[in-house]
Amino acid sequence: MKPSPGFFRLFAAFLLFTCPFSLTARSYSPWVVSEHVADLSGNWHSFMQHRDFIGKRDGELAYAVWKYLCSRETGLVHTGPWEEPTRWTNERGEPDGWGNPFTYGSFFDPVKNLNCLAMGYCGMQSSVVSGIFMALGYEARNVNLNHGYSHEVCEVFYAGGWHFVDTDERGLVLTPGGELASWEQMAAHPEWWPWWPFPDSPHFPSHLEHFGGLVKQGKVQRQGLKYRWAEQGHTMDFVLRMGETFTRFWKADSTRFYTGWWERDDNAGQWLRDRVINDPEHMYRNGQRGAYGSIYDRPGGGVFVYEPQLGSLWQDYLDGFYERENVEPADNGVKAGAGGGWTAFELWTPYIIVGKNGPDGGAGEPYDGALIEYEGTGGIRVLCSWDFGSRWDEVSTASNGRLDVTSKVYGRYGYLVKFEMAEGAALEKLRLTTWVQCAPVSLPAVRGKTVMRFRTGDRTGEKTVVAPFFADFSTTPDSLKALNWLSVQNHNPFDLHRRAAGASAVVSPPAGAVLRWLTVGGDFDNPQKPEIWVSSTGDRAGLKNLTTLTAPAWCDHWMSTLDQFYGPPDSIPGKLLVEYRKNVNNVRIYGHYAEPDRPVKDSPVEVTHRVAGVETTVTVQSDTTYTVWGEGENEWIRMRVKSERAD
Repeated sequence: MKPSPGFFRLFAAFLLFTCPFSLTARSYSPWVVSEHVADLSGNWHSFMQHRDFIGKRDGELAYAVWKYLCSRETGLVHTGPWEEPTRWTNERGEPDGWGNPFTYGSFFDPVKNLNCLAMGYCGMQSSVVSGIFMALGYEARNVNLNHGYSHEVCEVFYAGGWHFVDTDERGLVLTPGGELASWEQMAAHPEWWPWWPFPDSPHFPSHLEHFGGLVKQGKVQRQGLKYRWAEQGHTMDFVLRMGETFTRFWKADSTRFYTGWWERDDNAGQWLRDRVINDPEHMYRNGQRGAYGSIYDRPGGGVFVYEPQLGSLWQDYLDGFYERENVEPADNGVKAGAGGGWTAFELWTPYIIVGKNGPDGGAGEPYDGALIEYEGTGGIRVLCSWDFGSRWDEVSTASNGRLDVTSKVYGRYGYLVKFEMAEGAALEKLRLTTWVQCAPVSLPAVRGKTVMRFRTGDRTGEKTVVAPFFADFSTTPDSLKALNWLSVQNHNPFDLHRRAAGASAVVSPPAGAVLRWLTVGGDFDNPQKPEIWVSSTGDRAGLKNLTTLTAPAWCDHWMSTLDQFYGPPDSIPGKLLVEYRKNVNNVRIYGHYAEPDRPVKDSPVEVTHRVAGVETTVTVQSDTTYTVWGEGENEWIRMRVKSERAD
């Protein structure tokens, strides 16, 4: 007999009363994993615990991963390019849509793409798939096919040979012995193509007549072998503070999803303008029903709402502030002492920040995606930093306000808000609302009786906070000089291959925090054999070689992307020095630091699943398994850390 939804709500209540939780602190990297959806957070050990992958290896695992990423429920969707903010010029300073954005700006990182988009053209998808296979211990590469059929696929190496997998065309081909064929074998044996040996979907390829026909005619040839899309840098770690909720929706509302607002009028932007902004119902109808289709009607969305209780009767402020000077919680909020003071709050999201995209598609600015609402007394000045503290812009001098900063943070992953207060001034209320885009395929779906796994902690199991250090070298020299943690040698923003001879980055966490581990990476020119050196003492005398980038012999493309894990000694005294030698085109560092001044035991997290109009709520802490019931459309999942009173 099938249990009723009411049974599982009672089960959730039983958890609440039989597992009392102490009132502690913020929750570090809270994550819910459904038994039906693989863990796409970048914790690849957890990814391999999914029922489709556990215990598999070599060809069996390669096929299972390919099939998972082709499924209508969990797979990638074919679209045009998706690019982050970057310069639209070539090395001569001329407008160029296929230079810098195509090379450096696309969502190639598998963790970032699968959590924010789960979309892209063939080159993006093959890069994502290659990255996943590399994370699972395979050697993998992109194979560029041209002459009559411009296409890019992934090949994965095992059992002494290369094997073709294609998520964009939803296909692969078997040898007579039942192994996954390589591209060379597929091209040499077109007779292997016309039949499909598997009884289940997906089937290869949707363009069989076109693609297979061209192969039989010898019109599809290999043009390049690329090692360059091996990004593993992006992190899904974040902190949920007292007084904060994070809700993720399977369908975003209105036009509030990422379009690359500042980009050209074709490809991804045009695709969304035609199918979403100018025809909002299109995605409901889902115009991509075929092999490219998804069960989801449009991009997913999410919203962080941080609304702490700031007074001294509550723990929220001390749990949630980023940095402060000469301010303390008082009866009426956070109050500045003699001579004035300031306090800053952070909004870091692993998902890309979005906003409503206006009525007109190509005009105006996005809005209603990042809102700062506050109330106070006395003199208050509000500043924001879009680069995590290197530069600050004044956004208000009023004691109360509602500030829409969407256009400043659209396409980014966070910002800082600082309140400078005159002596005796008080910040009484604060609400930060930040909208993001989430890929529906990464969300923990409920299908009937479903086992959920809740965990906290980063990929190493530690309770850490993320400090991002990003630098796009296509920007102006003055803009790079403003980054107080970076120095660049021989900067040339228009040189696509060699933007800088080298760079140095000083990675420092906020006061009182300690660096625990990092991913250190960037984009490089292969022939230069660039090097990354690190010093855990923070000075050049302690520099040691972390890695030298040597592309495999089969690679015939000039550019590689590298993100190297650096697990430091037990402690790094204050800061880490990273030095890039010989060549670097972009810098990308994620520092993970511990906060010894805060309790490190997680707060309880209230998790609510809404499925077909029915809400089920459980309260969980640290590593917990629970069961929920739901039938019908998954609508949203919400995580909340409640405000807590002071002892």
